Amino acid sequence: MIGDAAVALVVVFVAELGDKTQLVALSLSARYRTAQILGALGVTILVLQTLSVAAGSLIGESIDPDVVGVVAGLMFVAFGVWSWREAVGDPSDAGGEERSAGTRGLVAVAVAFFVAELGDKTMLTTAGLAADRDAVGVWVGSTLAMFAATWIAVVAGVGLVRRIGRRRLQLGGAIVFVVIGAVTLLGAAL
Repeated sequence: MIGDAAVALVVVFVAELGDKTQLVALSLSARYRTAQILGALGVTILVLQTLSVAAGSLIGESIDPDVVGVVAGLMFVAFGVWSWREAVGDPSDAGGEERSAGTRGLVAVAVAFFVAELGDKTMLTTAGLAADRDAVGVWVGSTLAMFAATWIAVVAGVGLVRRIGRRRLQLGGAIVFVVIGAVTLLGAAL
């Protein structure tokens, strides 16, 4: 079990680096308090990794990857528009101390994070590892990997807020979200 957990930790962590869900976590640092982001995404990660291990192959067979791509693409575009409107409507460029304490947006982001991960390489990697290794070990390792990757993205986002300001980070994140959404939609269409 420990060996399987270690393999899953390394493989899933490397697969998650630079993934679109890290972008979600990084951009949230401009909007929400660090503990809120990590809490909301932590719960989402627990659910995702449980699904990946328990039913990863079933999800892969029963949901058309193109449908997942369209839903994820539309959510990324919508999140980009939402981020842009919020950044343009808020003339302040305050640092992390004035980040929102609201939870309604965090629920929407957790859902977007969840949909973005469905059928993603880390989910498929986890499901594949669970197919021929100890499921509990794979779950532990993959969950720790996702937590670590998300934590790194949030910490990087907090640092960027301090360096370039919250508004610029939100505007940059909005543009990147729309581009990722468009690319995801294009990939689903092709």
